[in-house]
Amino acid sequence: MKIFYSSSILAMLLAVILVGVSQANDRKLLNVISVTGECLNLVIEGYSYPCKDYLMQTAYDDGRIGFYFVSDEDKGKIVTFSGLGQQQVVVSDNSRLQPIDGVIGKTGITKIEGECFFENPFIGPLAGRG
Repeated sequence: MKIFYSSSILAMLLAVILVGVSQANDRKLLNVISVTGECLNLVIEGYSYPCKDYLMQTAYDDGRIGFYFVSDEDKGKIVTFSGLGQQQVVVSDNSRLQPIDGVIGKTGITKIEGECFFENPFIGPLAGRG
């Protein structure tokens, strides 16, 4: 895991986080982490987007989590998938399946149904798909 300090990405991330926070003012941000690695592609509704080799994850005190992916297209557009951490399914000791109920963008939250599979980034190479 690597802490990422790019000012342009942090500014975009802050804007996306503020959209989410404005929709739940009582929510408190517990943590923000970033993970670097190799992102082969980001697939949304069957379309593959090139993506940056890092992702960010947030966790709030009400259990809501967000996965932030940065696309190589559209000047680094951030796509955020959000769901309730309490609904995670344990696949194995080090992997989880997270139900996703929203996508956060500059206009707010769009309700969706989906899932994101991820592994513990602290034990070695990370495999994730959304």
